[in-house]
Amino acid sequence: MAANAYAISARSSGPILKQRGRPSAAGVETKNAAIRDAALELFALKGFGGTSIVEIAKRAGVTRRTLYARYPDKAALLIDAVRGVIDQRLQIYDLETATSAEAALLEIAADITVRSPSAPLLMRILIAEGVNFSHEGEPLGRAGRDHLLSQLELVFLALMRRNLLPPADALEAATLFTDMVIASGMLSLLTFSPNGSARDILAPRVAFFCAGFGAWANRADPSAARRDK
Repeated sequence: MAANAYAISARSSGPILKQRGRPSAAGVETKNAAIRDAALELFALKGFGGTSIVEIAKRAGVTRRTLYARYPDKAALLIDAVRGVIDQRLQIYDLETATSAEAALLEIAADITVRSPSAPLLMRILIAEGVNFSHEGEPLGRAGRDHLLSQLELVFLALMRRNLLPPADALEAATLFTDMVIASGMLSLLTFSPNGSARDILAPRVAFFCAGFGAWANRADPSAARRDK
């Protein structure tokens, strides 16, 4: 009995090994974000062709096996990184509490083009790789733009549902907003006014967009507008 008790005591006094389980969803997303950020930094610095999977994994602090478990190749990683930047900036808004379409759209435009630390990297990559790069037959610039439009369409549907904007085709509104505000604002920041603030560059564009939105929306039969069902 004493020997048995001693054996139990000896085992319990040894090192306690933590049992490994599945990583949490938050942990997985943190690692995915680190991979996307590392990829954007290296693609912007060395170009898509000049960056290896090994370099991305090393900068992200993961193994090559971990990276390949998430992405089959660099192309898939780049597409996901582009979409990740867009999603990251748009998911922080609670449009159900918005009181002004102009204020909400200004915040969204500023976050995508100015406040996002990845925005300059993303624009540099789109300019450098957008013409030649394609994934599954889809140009990089089109892949990023289409994803942005699909997310902004939801933004406009929410603003229309809360009567902060008149009924209109939400996808067309997202396209117009992207061209008039986001694309032109980012171009100005990168070329003409690199030291400009979000308010200086974007506020006049957003104000002009919102001021003319009603007239633009009424050009067609409102009953044909796309609505959130």
